[in-house]
Amino acid sequence: VCSSDLKQKTATRVTRGALHDASKPAQWCTEIALAHSDTLPGAPVRGDTPAVGRCWRINFSRVEQKGQVNWVWTPQIVWTPASRSYTGQVNMHLPDAWGYALFADEDGRLADGAAAESWRDPAWPVRLAVATVYYAARAFRDEKGRPARTLGELREANLLGTEAPVGLDVSFSPGDDPAAGAFTAEASGDGWAATINHERLLSVRPLADGR
Repeated sequence: VCSSDLKQKTATRVTRGALHDASKPAQWCTEIALAHSDTLPGAPVRGDTPAVGRCWRINFSRVEQKGQVNWVWTPQIVWTPASRSYTGQVNMHLPDAWGYALFADEDGRLADGAAAESWRDPAWPVRLAVATVYYAARAFRDEKGRPARTLGELREANLLGTEAPVGLDVSFSPGDDPAAGAFTAEASGDGWAATINHERLLSVRPLADGR
């Protein structure tokens, strides 16, 4: 959103020390509030408008002038085949690992009366499964010098996490140009399905039969 006429509210507070004094440590915090009437019209993709029970995927990072000093507000935890574990990354370009902004009422409750803190993304298991396959397929190509042909090859190379695919139906299919590394992976279960391709385009949908 690029405008000089935003209904923005900004609050900054020094929590320790003093600003502009390099000889003493200091801490500060800033809170920024943007009106949806400003942000929604400028969004590149028209999504759901805010309503109780709806959620957005969101991320925020701070990059200092030096460039190499930066942080993100939530752990960007993804499957890392090299270490065979889930590790945190400081990387804004991992939408599959972004946080959630959940809209609740003034009492912090959802439409069914449940506390907002109790909410969990029902599609998270399938999201995690296909994202894990994506990182495994990319690592396979880097290690072997060729794209993977099957899900079995990824398993045999010990590049898949054991947590994500448990209890789900997971498939892996080479794309129209497998020599270039094109593929599609799909996971389904618990009423949800997710697909991801070699460009990390991830989509999620509810299953009609609820399986």
